Amino acid sequence: MPEIRVRNTPLAGPWSTRGIESLLLFISNADPLFRPQAVTLVLSRGIERIAPILERAVRNDADADIRNAAMEVLVAFGEAAVPRLVALLADANEEVRNFSTVMLGDIGSRTAVDPLISALRDPDVNVRHGAAEALGKIGDARAVEPLLELFVDHFWLQHAAVVALGKIGDRRATCPLLLRRHDPFLAEPVIEALGKIGDPEALAPLLDDLDGSSADQVAMAARGIVLLVKGCFGKDRRGAGSPGEYFRSSAVDIGSHVIMNLGAMKCSAADGITADAAVTLLHWLAGIDRTSSCRCSG
Repeated sequence: MPEIRVRNTPLAGPWSTRGIESLLLFISNADPLFRPQAVTLVLSRGIERIAPILERAVRNDADADIRNAAMEVLVAFGEAAVPRLVALLADANEEVRNFSTVMLGDIGSRTAVDPLISALRDPDVNVRHGAAEALGKIGDARAVEPLLELFVDHFWLQHAAVVALGKIGDRRATCPLLLRRHDPFLAEPVIEALGKIGDPEALAPLLDDLDGSSADQVAMAARGIVLLVKGCFGKDRRGAGSPGEYFRSSAVDIGSHVIMNLGAMKCSAADGITADAAVTLLHWLAGIDRTSSCRCSG
């Protein structure tokens, strides 16, 4: 077995005699082969015994390695660490509060949902952003309405709220998201969120956008429809045997000019994602259930 070192200090033999700080230092620099052993050894000390040391390390602005290792260990403690991390949401230091949101999101405990909802009103924008991301990771529907309230806040928070709402997948977010589908800064995360939510009610507005005057709007609508249909098909098959059949059963009155727009888009799109979306829609409309890449030029 190779010799284990904390930077230049050997850490072989009886690890239990070493200080927690030394083990954290080792975790931050360890070869991946030994990191799990070091984390397990720290966990064996018990949360009650070492929590003060870990919390002190989280406050250590002088050594990010030690801080990150302490955060890794706190997350590894899982549910046992949640009460202490929730307490840190009220810390005087905004960075500590933000780190707590990150750790609570990584743990994914539903017992942290209400405290994280409260953190959406934190005076620090980074803490509010971290709380939104954490709530998205946890995926509890209690966070839907509080996250929607962020739509009147800073753009960075709006983006975090959109992504989180997509992860939660609650249909209450469909209408507020549709209202922001033309926002140039939010359009892409909005259509991705709508696809994850998979609400059939969103299909008609996106189909209307295929007849839009803006090429960017049409392209975004095509991408959004493909994501949405696949999301709806995965959640509510309605007897259809494929995403294409689901689309054909839902899409009505697709004009010939829209089909022409899709045909032009597949050959002129500046990115492969948009081209593939146009090709997919054309195949679905033609009754072909497959996606192929466009090889058109000029």
